Amino acid sequence: MSLPAYPGYKDSGADWLGRVPSHWIIHSVRHHLKSIFNGLSVEQVDFDEDTVPVTRIETISTGNIDHEKLGYIRIEDARSDRVLLEGDILFSNINSLKMIGNCAQYSPGLAIYAGMNLLVLRPAASVNHSWLFWLGRELIKRLRPSSS
Repeated sequence: MSLPAYPGYKDSGADWLGRVPSHWIIHSVRHHLKSIFNGLSVEQVDFDEDTVPVTRIETISTGNIDHEKLGYIRIEDARSDRVLLEGDILFSNINSLKMIGNCAQYSPGLAIYAGMNLLVLRPAASVNHSWLFWLGRELIKRLRPSSS
């Protein structure tokens, strides 16, 4: 299968990528993010009426947010700047080689706070957050050593 050529090409600036269509905008992923921050590092407690849900590494171990594996923190420990927003990408950046790089994307519904050992990548408003999530997962798949 062959695809039609673009009218013009330019150097991407990356040896591994080579030339790209001239209308493509090329810049660092950081330009696609509104913010990056760590989740809350507070004591997790048993669920009761004075708690709110918080993510944990095991919450995202399957690539989705597993509500059955959420932890809980006291309401007074919850910070409004750590509540997840639609499109936020949770990224495991600690624990074990098997868990590092796991990621999941938050969809609205249950209000959940970002928990410890997870990095939150908050996409800029101008970015398709699903594309950014896909890109992150693809990069991790390529970087992770094969299990063979």
